[in-house]
Amino acid sequence: MQDKTIGTTLRELRQRASLSLEQVAKGAGYRGRSSIQQYFHSDYNPDRLDAVVAEKLCKAFVGKGDPAIARSEIMALVGLAVPTEVIHIDQEMPTLRGAPRDLPVYGTVLGADLDFAALSDETVAIEQTLVSMMETITYVRRPPAMSEMRQAYALFVVGSSMEPRYGPGDPVFVDPVRPPAIGDDVVVQLIDRDADGEGRVVCALIKTLRRRSGSYLELEQYEPRLTFRVPASRVAHLHRIISMKEAFFG
Repeated sequence: MQDKTIGTTLRELRQRASLSLEQVAKGAGYRGRSSIQQYFHSDYNPDRLDAVVAEKLCKAFVGKGDPAIARSEIMALVGLAVPTEVIHIDQEMPTLRGAPRDLPVYGTVLGADLDFAALSDETVAIEQTLVSMMETITYVRRPPAMSEMRQAYALFVVGSSMEPRYGPGDPVFVDPVRPPAIGDDVVVQLIDRDADGEGRVVCALIKTLRRRSGSYLELEQYEPRLTFRVPASRVAHLHRIISMKEAFFG
């Protein structure tokens, strides 16, 4: 007998908790049901549930239902075993206490949507971020595993196109040196050329890299869920977003 999909498991947890999708979204910190409904479809079955999504769903589910839903039931979908007892670990946990406040945060504002070609050949409007790489709005403490990443920087996410992975106001750490791999989240800086062919970086896209070739980048966003292509001629720089796990644990 085939194992239940992740979507079916989450739907059963929701029913056990007697929560509507709107209630789950509110409890997990999302804008509304449209941000999470894909996770409760019976055919939703990735290799594992995204850890960020799982943490947010824990806020909505844990302690509810009969029997009460345990955190371990949700984190099991991420592939992480959650101990039921406190275990002493002889290892100092990473902390920002005493870390230098020298990681620049560049200014971001939400820009007008840009049109790109979706895989269905239709034109779709994609949320863009205006980034001022010349404007450092503040400095934040540098996570321990980023101590040698001297060219790294941070941004605050604007817009909702990457929910639930990143919401408005969430910080992201960016490494402009190490090339991103397929599946990495990225900052795509786009170039605009004038009549003389001179170009300048005017905006950026914060998306997930799904494919790249000599002629285009294939990117994915989550709200609404879309996969689209950006011509390589419009790309000035492609920078890798550093996961929180890597930033703190290496």
